[in-house]
Amino acid sequence: MERRLSNKQTLFVRAVQKGMNYTQAAEEAGYSKPRMAGSRLMTNADIRKAIDRLAKKSEKMHIATVEQRKEILTNIMLDPKANATDRCKALDLLNKMDAIYVRKVEMSAQVKMTPEQLEEKAIEVYRQNPEMWERIKEGVEGSGGQGDDQGVHEDEAVFAEQ
Repeated sequence: MERRLSNKQTLFVRAVQKGMNYTQAAEEAGYSKPRMAGSRLMTNADIRKAIDRLAKKSEKMHIATVEQRKEILTNIMLDPKANATDRCKALDLLNKMDAIYVRKVEMSAQVKMTPEQLEEKAIEVYRQNPEMWERIKEGVEGSGGQGDDQGVHEDEAVFAEQ
């Protein structure tokens, strides 16, 4: 069970946390023989736990929250004395943090359709947008021998019958 630290011990812990060495911290805390006291105090488990606890607390305090980071960037962006590059970079970072920019994602997929389903879809596309059909047809015909020219002609025959 951890016991409560004395006032001097608490001052020592705080001085160590500020970055002083053990001798300096013991002197700051008011010990009469700081060199001996500093070494002795660091063997005390309760003091070591208190130093560790303060160190962890201090680390957490040094991590800026999202709101704090946004506030800092906003201040830079709005500061008329800041140079244009810094202001633009701050704006850019704020936009990224708020997902303002749209990411383009390329996707590819294979769709398995029966010939009948494909024919129905092709007829639907043709009826909705004949210009699009022409572009699709040009793409198939201009594929450099990849694809079946016979199939293109059959499709054209189907559309001619409609």
